[in-house]
Amino acid sequence: MAAANIPQKSLAMNGGDGVYSYSRNSFMQVIRFGSFFSFMSRGSIRDESSDMQKKGLDNARTTMAKGILEKLDVKRLLENSHSFVIADLGCSVGPNTFFVVQNIVENVIEKCSRCGIDIEGFEFQAFLNDRASNDFNMLFRLLPSDKPYHVAAVPGSFHGRLFPKASVHLFHSSYSIQWLSQVPSQVQDETSPAWNRGRIYMVDAPMAVTEAYRKQYAKDMEEFLDARAAELVSDGLMALLLPIAPTSSKCMFYGMVQLLESVFTEFITAGSVSEAMLDSFNVPYYSPTSAELEAAVARDGRFIIENIERFERPNLERSQGKIDAIIMHLRAGWEGVIKAHFGDDIIEPLFERFKEKVSESFLLSDQGFEPTAEMLLLLKRL
Repeated sequence: MAAANIPQKSLAMNGGDGVYSYSRNSFMQVIRFGSFFSFMSRGSIRDESSDMQKKGLDNARTTMAKGILEKLDVKRLLENSHSFVIADLGCSVGPNTFFVVQNIVENVIEKCSRCGIDIEGFEFQAFLNDRASNDFNMLFRLLPSDKPYHVAAVPGSFHGRLFPKASVHLFHSSYSIQWLSQVPSQVQDETSPAWNRGRIYMVDAPMAVTEAYRKQYAKDMEEFLDARAAELVSDGLMALLLPIAPTSSKCMFYGMVQLLESVFTEFITAGSVSEAMLDSFNVPYYSPTSAELEAAVARDGRFIIENIERFERPNLERSQGKIDAIIMHLRAGWEGVIKAHFGDDIIEPLFERFKEKVSESFLLSDQGFEPTAEMLLLLKRL
């Protein structure tokens, strides 16, 4: 019998401030299998990230700022309001969400200044959202003391409604909406053509597996956009930054998946993991193509695409420091989902062996690998 779908609560990043916590491993935006760069404290980038990676992140931030300055109609949005509401979806527990909110606040203030809007007495409200199991206590321990906004937590899945109707002026989400609400049921059904036996993802899987993931993502995006359309004010903006699907099977993301699968296979041979346990484990993750995202927006019909921008990052240079960093970030993001299915005992040996395999491989030095790519999608509510 296939195991039940991975519970949504297991998708939260590692809480607390321990060695493997996300708060201590968030200088790269949650790796979440495919995302290798991020904000560092006060906007700096750790040594492990290259200057080109920092440039890619700066490009994304610049693009979002440009969208606010050019596309946000502050006169209309604020004519009957004394506050501006921001919501960050999938905030996790690292400091990244505060940098995002700070940047948005600064951009809105600049736009008001350009439009001659007096913001004396004007206030900003930031809602930080993630699943109820997210370590919000740790998140708020990192809250800047000099923040120019009010802040509150909103626990719950962003695949459904979170806020009152027409109450949010700007939504933001970074590296979150590639996570599915659940593993596609067909890939865990032994009687289905899409049963994903012996694999944890759709890499090198039959087309039926890929199609099951694609359909689940389309359903999730329909629900996501439906909820945001209800919650966003007319002419409000939504900025979504996410990894997009590689165009070939030779890429860093797929290579990491295959190495992790090989560790599980070794554990089956050693008797520490059963075949049935592996067969019933699949990762609830899907990187869409830009065409799939555009199609989802078109089907909903309540948003217009103001901008789509693609960012490519070069493959990392091979070094033990970078390998260690990648494993730490992956563990911070993935330990929960693995532990929920296999239990606590597997975690230490799994990631130790995984690190050995990454070190032994040419994964970080193969220049023939397709660069990892992200996309910033800026939408306006009609």
